[in-house]
Amino acid sequence: VLRNSLEVGGEYMFRMRGEAHIWSPDAVATLQHAVRQGSWETFRDYSAQIDSETARAQSIRGLFKIRFAEETGRKKVALDEVMSAA
Repeated sequence: VLRNSLEVGGEYMFRMRGEAHIWSPDAVATLQHAVRQGSWETFRDYSAQIDSETARAQSIRGLFKIRFAEETGRKKVALDEVMSAA
């Protein structure tokens, strides 16, 4: 092994048998096909791939579950009771 050579590096680069990444080559290729073909079905495949990676705690989003008011025994807030952001 050469001591003067640089390490391969690349924490953010996808590697076979390396760290898991949400943006896998397959996911990127599926997104590109969906956009180029204008295919809603292919985009749904891409979305399912990203959601499955997110569910495996690849991102903070995967650690949360959205619960609706009814699930927690709370009442919905009427839209006219919400203050405007402007």
